[in-house]
Amino acid sequence: IWEALVSNRLILWSANMSSSVEWSHYIPPADHTYNELMLNTI
Repeated sequence: IWEALVSNRLILWSANMSSSVEWSHYIPPADHTYNELMLNTI
C-alpha cells in the first residue's frame, strides 16, 4: 500500500473497505439484536 501511495498508483485492496454484503443487510441477523450489538462494542 505504501508503495502505491508513494508512486501515485491505485490501491486495489484495503483492510478497511466494506464488503457489499455489509451494505445489503439493513438489520442484524435473526439471532442478534441491536442491544446485543451495542454490548459487544462497549
